[in-house]
Amino acid sequence: MSESIYICAGSLCCTLLICSILRVISPSGSTQKIMSVVICVFSLCCLVSPVYEFVSNIKLNYTQKYAKDAVSDNFEADYDKAVLKQTAEYINAYVYKLLESCSAENAKIETILSSDDKKGIYISGMNIYLNGNENVNIKKISDAVFSATGVKPNITEYKYG
Repeated sequence: MSESIYICAGSLCCTLLICSILRVISPSGSTQKIMSVVICVFSLCCLVSPVYEFVSNIKLNYTQKYAKDAVSDNFEADYDKAVLKQTAEYINAYVYKLLESCSAENAKIETILSSDDKKGIYISGMNIYLNGNENVNIKKISDAVFSATGVKPNITEYKYG
């Protein structure tokens, strides 16, 4: 920031020096008056433009900062939801293959995931819905899922057909 102040001050000094030289060299009379007005307007513009640019940058940075925060909050929340959903799908597919190896073919799996403050994901619960028409060993399924995931599943049998 101090470097930009030095550049601004240097350019103002050069501008005023050139304007003073032009005022001295200009012919006297009406041309000198017109030249003085033009030099004064030009000098004022040179003095005001850095201040205007500084003020507009402050507003722009302020707006960008808060717009960025709002977008990043929404993005982070959406991203976290997508990660949890994808992770649950992977776990469900893994448990489904595990259930197939235990002869439970038509199972429905619901994995409940949570995340902590450090963005760590953990399984907070698991529900498995088994077709009651199949002859399956619920204890064997429960033990297999617990050993694979570390979570004791809630197993419910339902009958249809």
